[in-house]
Amino acid sequence: GNIYGVTTEGGNTPTACNNMLGTGSNGCGTVFELAIQSEVQAVTTTTLTPSPATVALGGVTTLSAKVSSATAGTITGSVTFKRGSTTLGTAPLSGGKAILSNAPVTAAKGFVVGSNTVTAAYGGSTSFAPSSGNTTVNVTEAGMAAPVFSPAGGTYESVESVKITDSTTNATIHYAINGTVSSTSPTYSGPITVSASETIEAMAVAGSSESAKATATYTIVGSPYALAAPATLVTASSATLNAMVSSQGLSGGSYQFQYATSTAALSTNPVTTARVSLGPASTPALVDKSITGLSPATTYYYRVVVSTTGGIASGEVLSFKTP
Repeated sequence: GNIYGVTTEGGNTPTACNNMLGTGSNGCGTVFELAIQSEVQAVTTTTLTPSPATVALGGVTTLSAKVSSATAGTITGSVTFKRGSTTLGTAPLSGGKAILSNAPVTAAKGFVVGSNTVTAAYGGSTSFAPSSGNTTVNVTEAGMAAPVFSPAGGTYESVESVKITDSTTNATIHYAINGTVSSTSPTYSGPITVSASETIEAMAVAGSSESAKATATYTIVGSPYALAAPATLVTASSATLNAMVSSQGLSGGSYQFQYATSTAALSTNPVTTARVSLGPASTPALVDKSITGLSPATTYYYRVVVSTTGGIASGEVLSFKTP
């Protein structure tokens, strides 16, 4: 607000006007007002994210607060994180974010099993207005384990039978395929057949407690494919080798031709062409490679070899004879 004050002198100065002590003639005094113009603070928005969002009682979580404003400028200050009226910690803003690592999720800090609201309150800047945001941290019973997948998620070349187990006594496991699991999701009762690429999310429930969610992603691909085709454009010193190849969805694929003047040499010491990268597409592609430096009137044996992260495939051995 404004500041008001008085003086003992000044203002009108008639002889009959004395100061507050009843003496002198330096004026009757004044009443003054000093108006203070407040600085307008820019509006801010605070959002809060926990990681993980589900924690066993007695564990920890990392709280990340982001403070933003439509007004340009560097937002300074700090964020205080609270569970109810209990302070969990304070962190300074850096680049618009404040992070409180390893915030204790304990009964002493006001957490209970179930859903808990955590608040982030921003302040400390003369240019940007305070704001707050909240999030939910789900707390499970201490020691309640998350489900385990067997086999673990990964890339496989065949149909997989996935088992889900949990070490918590009398726990019921719920799961969702390519979706978010909850306590109302289907109950796991036996191995899940995975014949196509998919993600399984599972959680365990015991009484009113829920475990952290576990996720496994399975990618099902075929074996690499290699099939040699008859040679073409055969001359006394050159030929074009042909083949059908595919990495069948596997990564890191490449192919090359191998050739020699005997099947024994093809196995032990073949001449090889340069490797050519092969994309992960599952549809076979027709490829070819011209070779030179051949001898006339000679029989050559050849094959194509496809290599991927999932294995190696060799086409059958074919032959041609130079004129």
